[in-house]
Amino acid sequence: VKDTEGRYLLINRQYEKLFHVSREAVRTLTDYDIFPKDLADAFRAHDLRVLQEAVPIEFDEVAMHDDGPHDYISIKFPLLDAAGKPYAVCGISTDITDRKKIAEALVRNEAKYRVLFESSRDAIMTLFPPDWKFTSANSATIALFGAKDEKEFTSLGPWDVSPARQPDGEPSVDKAKRMIQTAVE
Repeated sequence: VKDTEGRYLLINRQYEKLFHVSREAVRTLTDYDIFPKDLADAFRAHDLRVLQEAVPIEFDEVAMHDDGPHDYISIKFPLLDAAGKPYAVCGISTDITDRKKIAEALVRNEAKYRVLFESSRDAIMTLFPPDWKFTSANSATIALFGAKDEKEFTSLGPWDVSPARQPDGEPSVDKAKRMIQTAVE
């Protein structure tokens, strides 16, 4: 919690731990005493916007930790006096650094998967329950099964692109369902 001049009024234990400042000492400080100027400028601008608009606002923020910058989602909202005038800004921040790293890794992995999937000379297709129709197919699959495009192919299931019976005499629809069940298990 910070007053309208940006001076700290209250911090929690986690804030003390992360930024190496005590609750007692922080009462005379502003963000400029704790953070580099560029970060303090951003925090102050966000606080001033909340005070001006007098509504809760969500911000993406960065704060320096001992191990480097951390990404946060911060919800900041005004504290109002009896007349409805803001007298302070309260902020609740959630560290999303790990979540962002995971999301970035997923994007990179998806891009790698997409390149491998699309460029493979092997026929690759995916299925999805409960109807077990194809949900995607690469160009090798489209060519192998003679479909005009992926949309046409994904309207089918494995039994639609198989002969009525397998070489062992079992109906293709039954064998496909059994093989899918085995794969799921």
